Amino acid sequence: MDGRTDINKYYNGCSKLINALVLPHGGFTKRPGTEYIATAANRANLIPFEFSVDDTLVLEFSNLLTRFYKDQDIVNGNVGTEDLSGVDDGALVAHWLLNESEGVTVVNDDNAGTYDGTATVDCGTLNATGKVGSGCFDLDGQYTVEIADAAVFSFTDNSDDSAFSLACWANVTTKGGLQVLLSKWRDASTTSEWRFSLTNDRKLQLHLADTSTTLESNRVAQWFLNDNAANTAVDDAVAFVPHDGVATANTSTLNATGQINDCFDFDGQYAVEVADHAALSFDDSGDNPFSLAAWIYVTADASYQRIISKRNTTTDREWSFHLTDSQKLRLLLTDETNNVDVYLTSNDALSNGWHFVVGTYNSVGGATAANGMTLYADNVALDATAVNHASYVQMRAGDTKVVIGAQYTGGVLSHYFVDKIDHVTLFDIELTPSNVSTLWNDGNGLETTVATIISIVSDDAFPIGWHFFGCTYSAPADETTAADGVILYVDGIAVDSTAANDADYTAMQNGAEEVRIGSQRNSGDTANENFWEDEIDEVSVFSDVLTPTEVASLISTAPYSIVSPYTSAEAFEIHVTQSADVMYIAHEDHHPKKLSRFDDLDWTIEDVDFTGGPFLDENITAASLVGFARLGGTARSEYYFPTGATGTLTASGTGNQPFNSNMVGAL
Repeated sequence: MDGRTDINKYYNGCSKLINALVLPHGGFTKRPGTEYIATAANRANLIPFEFSVDDTLVLEFSNLLTRFYKDQDIVNGNVGTEDLSGVDDGALVAHWLLNESEGVTVVNDDNAGTYDGTATVDCGTLNATGKVGSGCFDLDGQYTVEIADAAVFSFTDNSDDSAFSLACWANVTTKGGLQVLLSKWRDASTTSEWRFSLTNDRKLQLHLADTSTTLESNRVAQWFLNDNAANTAVDDAVAFVPHDGVATANTSTLNATGQINDCFDFDGQYAVEVADHAALSFDDSGDNPFSLAAWIYVTADASYQRIISKRNTTTDREWSFHLTDSQKLRLLLTDETNNVDVYLTSNDALSNGWHFVVGTYNSVGGATAANGMTLYADNVALDATAVNHASYVQMRAGDTKVVIGAQYTGGVLSHYFVDKIDHVTLFDIELTPSNVSTLWNDGNGLETTVATIISIVSDDAFPIGWHFFGCTYSAPADETTAADGVILYVDGIAVDSTAANDADYTAMQNGAEEVRIGSQRNSGDTANENFWEDEIDEVSVFSDVLTPTEVASLISTAPYSIVSPYTSAEAFEIHVTQSADVMYIAHEDHHPKKLSRFDDLDWTIEDVDFTGGPFLDENITAASLVGFARLGGTARSEYYFPTGATGTLTASGTGNQPFNSNMVGAL
């Protein structure tokens, strides 16, 4: 263009640009500058790691070290400390370093040795490379440390709680299910006090239990559906007002593996009938609330499936808890006198599989009765649509039986549940969100309700890898909002959380349960359960609320790095290729390596384990065949490899050396 002065664009162009980049579609942009990010650990080769357009890193390969950069910053890892001098010494109750190794089961309390623990296996089995100090314990989903009960671990006088804090390092894995970090807890027991754990979806939580108040007296009936006999008897666990049922087949026919022990598989053809009783009817008086709770296994079906009902669709209708023909959850009430229904239906269908479902009704009655209902599934209050009726006044007590797994239509059982139901309970109160959370029990369920449990759970899940977990409890004077006094910390930062309070909560009760690191006791007091799946390090208990500054003193940051096999010179000689989160690295002096990212703070570099190669295509050129000249046999027929044979490898063609010394040990 430099000689085309006759073209108008000539006057908007240039023949030389300094500090600029010409764009492929025309025009130019100023050359970007550089920005100081960090000082390299040594002479370094920088290599891109590109998972996607919005997930990229830079890898720094220097002398025997690899570091990582993301979002224009070095990736920092968290670093802990065994020095608790930054925390009020008077508040420290116990401090377990978890550094013990082979030959002992005693786990020392570093705070004057007052509360030593006992590991359930030799510490040599547990010992692993830790996050802090000289080691940690890998509990491997099966081991724990038990510390004898002591008054200092009960932060209550049975009337009022007192403040406390917990802290530890833990390596989070993808393992599902409840995983306990630290506990003084036994499900369905009067010894439960506190439990610090991760939920099934890796959210941090703290539970507090008040065993002076329970839901036991609020049960109208409770059918475990564990029966398994050559008869039809179905037991009601509420002995003082029994509502035993009768199955339409022997319970051995119905028996199946449930969510909590056994359950009944209703198979679209069976049901359990319970004789009518005044306690099973509710009158919408405003003082007669009720709730229904059950575990159900949802299987898509084009019909309505009744979970539990007291309803005959022609003459005697009261209430029904069921799934619609599109697997939406519904609680329905009928005013038989005025022949009208009111109901609440979840906006979304339940997915196939096990769910814990709850329907509550506050007994408000009248034209807006459905507004007094709430539906829950898996501890979440569901978005739902209420359908009211101006003519609705109240339910009318009839004489229809209660039916589990079906309902009556003209006196004949119908609308069977097509799959399994487990542990059905009828309450004479409107369950609170905290009550529901207690019964949900992190997806494990409960067959007893011997405590009022409050909790707080983080809003977000946390990625796999090492994290510093902490919680503080300030023990508010207003016990109805006690859970609001909990702050959860992850990696030194207070995280957004949701509290589940209960107006019935008063205080934890001083029980006799042991403290456990990495597990809790089971309800039968026969074994430990809900084990931590991986490593735990540096566990401490404090009898006061740690301030944010004190929490911060227990954690610091440093560049995250891993050991690399390559020297500074070799770092510039490697060849790489990447597939998703794995980068393969080749260097002529090293076995091929595989660099894997599990998280931005969790990388490994290891030998590639070749299982079938790499091999070139089979050589069929006669002039380049390789043979084994066995000593004692030189004919072609002797080219084979009997055990212990020795000889010489030869090539048929001139100058075709079959192997060289660099190939020793290769496939």
